[in-house]
Amino acid sequence: MENFNGFLLRQERIKKNYSQEGICRGICTPSYLCKIEQGKATPSQDILVKLFNKLDIQYCTDQELLFEAKKYFEMFFSMIEVEEDINESRCFFDSHHKELETSELHIEYHLYLFYTYINESPIQAQKEKSYLEKIVSYMNENLKAYFYYFCAILIGKNRAAISYLKKAIQLFPTSYYYYYLGTIQFHIGDYEECVVNSEKAYRLASEDGNPYVLISSSFLLGSCHCFYHNQHSAKLFYERSIGLTRGYKTKVKDYAYYNLATSYLEVENYKEALYYFNKVEYLDEDVFHMFIYYQKLAYLYLKMNNKVKAEKKIYEMKKMIDKLDKNVDLYQTILENLEAMMEENYLNNIQYENTLKYLYDNVEDILGYGLKRFYAIQSIELLKTQRRYKEALKISETMKIS
Repeated sequence: MENFNGFLLRQERIKKNYSQEGICRGICTPSYLCKIEQGKATPSQDILVKLFNKLDIQYCTDQELLFEAKKYFEMFFSMIEVEEDINESRCFFDSHHKELETSELHIEYHLYLFYTYINESPIQAQKEKSYLEKIVSYMNENLKAYFYYFCAILIGKNRAAISYLKKAIQLFPTSYYYYYLGTIQFHIGDYEECVVNSEKAYRLASEDGNPYVLISSSFLLGSCHCFYHNQHSAKLFYERSIGLTRGYKTKVKDYAYYNLATSYLEVENYKEALYYFNKVEYLDEDVFHMFIYYQKLAYLYLKMNNKVKAEKKIYEMKKMIDKLDKNVDLYQTILENLEAMMEENYLNNIQYENTLKYLYDNVEDILGYGLKRFYAIQSIELLKTQRRYKEALKISETMKIS
């Protein structure tokens, strides 16, 4: 890793329009400053402080503060890898932001800013990404890996994020990076690749003792088998995942039951689907998950010719619409699709056909591959009743539906 202090000096000097001769007079020669700025020389702390002082910057040399900051950065990065709360570290960083900005921990501080901005301010996150790209060469392999992982988070769970995850893994192959790569692959429907990387994540987590990855990678494997409609294997992985959560706060049980129910629903085993849907107690505080849960239940009841119960679930969904801040049109179309199914001979209903086409074409980008697959199965059913067998076959092959 190159000497980062030289970059920081040069950046501040140019920002303030100072010449090299101007700030090094009485401290060192211009040629030595040039080497410092290029990362080819490591100055003494005395020279470094004097150079920063010439730029009216108080370079932090408080060893006690820096030692404490290093512990908080270690905590911050470790909390990320178990997806736990970072507030304790955050309080410290925010209260010492001036010192950290002009210290040997400048890069770690900007990685922290990048991570926090991803959810809070996408515009600021992009600015931090652009800044960090300029100083990647000053990072060690671990920090580079975190940077590429954060870039993947910024992009979201889509194909474009995979190259960043692979860069992170190449630099620092942790169980968490393999797990997150598997998560993206699951989200976009690359289930074979997801299985490979989830198994790697589980093996590595067994070695490095990451309980979160042990639980989550096992859950991912169960979910992949659900999409293959291999419910027996899915149950084994889910049982292992649920067993590992004892004494650990990660909640997987209700999501495992939901996925099993959906898997049985897709193969028209309505009895087993209802059994597992009824075992779901609560998904989470995000109203979206409950909305989709009720959508699947309403669909199941319609398939079981129980329109009274289906109507009750549709009513619950309607009450949630106002709480869904984004993509309201899509959620409204999901409701319209179910309401069209309430009609007799719904497969001949133009509203059902139109809403189904819209959902199949648009749902993946917003709600993920899994729900697109769900509407693909409905689309195949509709196309077959219309004797449009080639179109049905094309969807089956595209979505890998046997």
